[in-house]
Amino acid sequence: MNPTLYQICFEKHQLDQVKSPMVPFDNIENLRPELREYHSFKRIIDENNASKLYGVFGPRFQEKLRYDGQDIYDFIVANPDQKGVYIFNHARIQSVIFLNVWEQGEYFHPGIKKIMLYALDKNGYDHTVIDSIMTEKHMCFCSYFVTSDIVWRDYMHFVETIKITLDRLPDELNVIYHGSANYSRDKSLGMFPFIVERLFSTYMKLFTFDNFGLNVYVRPYDYSLYTTDSDFINYFQTLHRLKEASIDDSDSFDSWQYLRNDTLLKYPHLLHLD
Repeated sequence: MNPTLYQICFEKHQLDQVKSPMVPFDNIENLRPELREYHSFKRIIDENNASKLYGVFGPRFQEKLRYDGQDIYDFIVANPDQKGVYIFNHARIQSVIFLNVWEQGEYFHPGIKKIMLYALDKNGYDHTVIDSIMTEKHMCFCSYFVTSDIVWRDYMHFVETIKITLDRLPDELNVIYHGSANYSRDKSLGMFPFIVERLFSTYMKLFTFDNFGLNVYVRPYDYSLYTTDSDFINYFQTLHRLKEASIDDSDSFDSWQYLRNDTLLKYPHLLHLD
């Protein structure tokens, strides 16, 4: 197992900052800045002739994940599997507070669910995925995952199918789609990058297990990485345990629902720790 971990560089000085085992990917020209990482995904897939297993990470991945490329590499090597999907989720708190990536998306980017519901329906996909429980084996933000070339290509076909629909939205949805996504770092950004970063979770929930018989490996959520007191660490661990059990146990779901609603009411600031 020798995964290739690409780190996208949007500026020249970032090329020299990339440390092994990460591999710099030069996107300094950045011909489609409005597409964010999506443009790099397409280029990497088109240009990839060697690696059977790879992932693509933005320049801020270490800051977000709170661990480095060597940790990512070591986790994959410790769990060698050509049919593996390796998920590295930086939104560990939000993932156990929200039902799925779309509920979380609607909280921060109002209107995103309505757009995605339309896109799923238009292409004949099961739109109930929008309101389904996503466990740690589905929750993935910022496209922090590593998998085989065959899965990457199948996934990107799904992404491109959705993108074609997004480019042809009816007027009501088009206004939302091209309006501000309310992103704190760049208010000018529309919805596209925030839809794309939630599509891998949706893809995993919809059909990859059936299509490829994949095995999913999730780097364990470590809440000690957060600068918060031990009471909240225990709180997050309880939410995590209850949500994971909710798939097969309605009592666990009810307990999780009560606790997460209480969290959103009393401690909304916790959402910003991610």
